[in-house]
Amino acid sequence: MIKYYVFCPDLIGVETSYENFSWVLGRNAPEVSKNLYDKCLIKLQVVLDKDKKIAGECVNFKDRFGDFWGDYGSNTIIFNKSIKFLGSIAYKISRNKNTLSVVIGKNHLKYVKFKFMHLHPMYYILFDFATALLLENGFMPIYSSAVKLNNGKTVVMIASPNTGKSLTSLKLVKDYNAVLISEDVAVTDGVNIWPIPYTDSYRNYGNSLKKGNCIFSEKSEKINSLFWLLKGESLTKTITEKEFEKVQLLNDYLLYYAKSPTLDAFSFFNDSLKNTELMNMEKQIIMKMFNNINAKFIFENDAIKYADDIANES
Repeated sequence: MIKYYVFCPDLIGVETSYENFSWVLGRNAPEVSKNLYDKCLIKLQVVLDKDKKIAGECVNFKDRFGDFWGDYGSNTIIFNKSIKFLGSIAYKISRNKNTLSVVIGKNHLKYVKFKFMHLHPMYYILFDFATALLLENGFMPIYSSAVKLNNGKTVVMIASPNTGKSLTSLKLVKDYNAVLISEDVAVTDGVNIWPIPYTDSYRNYGNSLKKGNCIFSEKSEKINSLFWLLKGESLTKTITEKEFEKVQLLNDYLLYYAKSPTLDAFSFFNDSLKNTELMNMEKQIIMKMFNNINAKFIFENDAIKYADDIANES
């Protein structure tokens, strides 16, 4: 039975026959109509099959890149690795403009749960390709929390893990009647930000988020300010352009798409989705954001104080 999901309004949709579909962008998204899926810019079509059957299609290709098979200029690649006692671990990925068709081997889905060398779980691979397609279209995922304050202004918060983004966004919702846009990762074009409400963080905070006014925005919002949360003595200061460039370093370290062996293999056979070009597109979006918003560092030793600082600065 085919099911449809939208993980980012108007931007990322999934069509799949796979029960309990989950990936980096969420595992508890509700089913939607095909019409809503069709409206999405990026479409992922995901099915399961036997690894041996997928691996058997390698004979249709002439060239090889490590454990990947393909032809130069082709929009399809196959990953196939034989592992003792398990047999073939395989998947196939085909691209048609902004639509990605993925056939996942059941062995691959079952046994590849963590990143090891060039073996990456499918929930990461799908995110890497979605990121690449977004970047080609002028969008990028950003590791962030974001809220729309009751004064109508939208603020984005970035920080290293365990700094206090989640606590800050939830406190802004509770104490300042903000509407939650993202609690973990969102999508931006450098001017606006789109919610991705079905990540693990949303699932874990689900009961809290459903109380009172703590609901997710269902549409994009124009960004007014970005706050970079850091540990230190209480201080707020403007971020310079050179400092803002480091948003890309933080983003890439945490979201990791630029180190994807599957993207490397695809771009080896095909001139699109090259990591160097994608990273340049990402930098352009980040600097577009810098030129359109108010960006500040906020230093606090006590994470509970970030929310009050943001409310005062906004």
